[in-house]
Amino acid sequence: MGESQNKLHICHICTKYPPAVSGIAKHVYDLSQLQAKQGHYVTIYCPNDVGDISSIDIHPNVHVIPLRSLGRPLNNPITPSIFIELMKSDFDIVHAHDFFLFGTIIAGFMNRIKKYPLIITCHTNKLIYNSKIKSVFQDLYISTIGIFILRGARKVVVHNAENKRIFSEFGLNNLEIVPNGIYPQDYMVDVRDIIHFKEKLGLKENERILLFVGRLVDRKGILDLIKAYAIINKSCPDTKLIIVGDGPLKNSLKKIVSDSKLEQNVIFMGFVSFYELVLCYHIADLTVVPSIFGETQGIVTLESLICGTPLVVSDLPCFTQMLPKENICVFSSENFEQLAEKIIGLFQDDLSLKKLMEGCKEFVVFNYSWEIISKKMDQLYNSI
Repeated sequence: MGESQNKLHICHICTKYPPAVSGIAKHVYDLSQLQAKQGHYVTIYCPNDVGDISSIDIHPNVHVIPLRSLGRPLNNPITPSIFIELMKSDFDIVHAHDFFLFGTIIAGFMNRIKKYPLIITCHTNKLIYNSKIKSVFQDLYISTIGIFILRGARKVVVHNAENKRIFSEFGLNNLEIVPNGIYPQDYMVDVRDIIHFKEKLGLKENERILLFVGRLVDRKGILDLIKAYAIINKSCPDTKLIIVGDGPLKNSLKKIVSDSKLEQNVIFMGFVSFYELVLCYHIADLTVVPSIFGETQGIVTLESLICGTPLVVSDLPCFTQMLPKENICVFSSENFEQLAEKIIGLFQDDLSLKKLMEGCKEFVVFNYSWEIISKKMDQLYNSI
């Protein structure tokens, strides 16, 4: 897929694309921009509810086609017109993002007819995150349609060894590990902007800043973080918690914060621009990723490290296996008391906190920059 290779017409199918904020949106945007710069022509199909795409800087070789969505059951946009689009187009490669996506299912069935090379990237290892829905539905899907789609793909991409192990249990022999990547230069900021941003948020110079970035849902562990912060604030009152993101738990989280009389210490940012997100990473002392399940890598971890901000993460394999132990502090998932204890310990020990910061940026540059990841993606595309 590099400069010396034949130019391809690549199709990406995804649930989110900028300006929508999500790990998948960022991944598809970065990957498609990279492919376009290499001279390939890229078509992206996404739902028409992602926002104003015209506000995004898109390479001339990238053509984004929003498809009318009939709804998002289980956060899965139903876009019937993807069938017509795939039927009338001749792509060199079709790359679908997530194995349960409606568009991926259509692409998988049509692959049996049109025989185009199909790649599926599994950005998660779970189909359903709502604990109220019995897992039997998920198991039924994976053992029938899911396996049919995944086995029909030329390659199934996962982000780490743990997820390769999980998917290999379904008898797949077409698995490849290609991690997420980021552009380090995208995370550079003007020091003056950092100062102004802290002033805008009313932050004092001596305050410690905790940062959470993600969707406000149970599986992200945000409830555990709020509980932990109530403990942290008693021992370290000069701390603030910044929460970036939105979701169904927002109102209940705000009520918990209010009932705990922490409104002056917890800042709900909601959705922010990309540059404001980068500023949040730069002003934070620690980024907390308390996820309970469903993560495969987490772009937040790379974004935080490239900004020089170390991590406090739950003990999910995707974090403990892929991140440098020198830059992370690990706690047992769902143990908010231990989470509080770990953070208090770091805030009361400047030397340990400073040591966590050393080498954050270098780790990402040498392991997860798109310059590195693109070579693995090149090998994958060229292999099919």
